[in-house]
Order: sequence, then C-alpha cells, then structure tokens
Amino acid sequence: MRPAPPRRGRAAAPEGGAESVSLAVTVDKLDSR
Repeated sequence: MRPAPPRRGRAAAPEGGAESVSLAVTVDKLDSR
C-alpha cells in the first residue's frame, strides 16, 4: 500500500484526471486489504 503522491505532482494534470487517480488509489487500497 503506497501513500498517495504529493498534490503538486497532480497540479499539472486536469482536475478530472486527479479525481480519477484518487479513485484508483482508493480502489487499490480496498483491493489490497
């Protein structure tokens, strides 16, 4: 389980992309449980 990357890394990506990544991370955390 890796912590989410820093926000400044996502600043370049559109908000929609950032939200998509957040969702993927959440799913990954649930899946790795």
